[in-house]
Amino acid sequence: MNTTDATGVVIVNYNAGNWLPRCVEAVAESAGPVEIIVVDNASTDDSVERLCAALPMAAPVEVVRNTANTGYARACNQGAAQTEAFTLVFLNPDCIVESDTLAILRRALDEDSRAGLAGALILDPGGSEQRAVRRRLPTPGRALSTLSGLERLGVGGINAASDPLPAHPVEVEAVSGALLCLRRQAFDAVGGFDEDYFLHCEDLDLFVRLRAGGWKLLLVPAARAMHGLGVSSASAPLRAWWYKHLGMHRFYRRHLATQQSWPVPWLVLAGIWLRWALLMPWVAVRSLGAHQPADPD
Repeated sequence: MNTTDATGVVIVNYNAGNWLPRCVEAVAESAGPVEIIVVDNASTDDSVERLCAALPMAAPVEVVRNTANTGYARACNQGAAQTEAFTLVFLNPDCIVESDTLAILRRALDEDSRAGLAGALILDPGGSEQRAVRRRLPTPGRALSTLSGLERLGVGGINAASDPLPAHPVEVEAVSGALLCLRRQAFDAVGGFDEDYFLHCEDLDLFVRLRAGGWKLLLVPAARAMHGLGVSSASAPLRAWWYKHLGMHRFYRRHLATQQSWPVPWLVLAGIWLRWALLMPWVAVRSLGAHQPADPD
């Protein structure tokens, strides 16, 4: 198989348990040729062993095992470097695609030469649309609307899930990072993921740089996937929330702070870390009784 004709699917794994083999199995059953690269970020569970035991030897899967957790962004770039595919997919290990999802996303890119990225309709295990599917970039005003609850009253926030779901591909500011389909040309043109993000917000950063480079971001509602949400983070929730706020800090300083006058940047940055300080006890207590989300059926 000419790997450039296949869709290169990069799955970064960290303690995803039985979700990982189910995720890979669904990708392997996709319509059209695929090349699957699993980058394991030094998992401490047996997820990779489960994967190897579940897959036939002929399955088109390459497993790269890191000796340390290098972070999500760096592992994504590492996986992308393992394939010459013209179309790249970055897929969370707790995300289960439908058989035609990847073909639909790839077709959307093929039909619009300026489309650099296509995102899917991501559903939770109960079948409801997850909030991150239709996101707006998190400007301070939008973030305040979301955090304060004004978003629910129709005051524009970060999420747009209450809007009618479009019937056809539409251009958006941001999509769910659980499943990203990219034109390789666009990914390479912006330098891939920024590896200074360890976990969280690396997708938003990529979206901004793609749009600045003249590429469109599309939401393709006909492409669907089920997302377990938070499977990899469940083994270390405090660490995950820390990196989320660190990512928010970096994203704001890099893309938004220079557009605003003093003292707004300082207030926003202070607000990010105040939020972390307020959330930390709640996350710590909740993590004591936390458990891995149920394995997919």
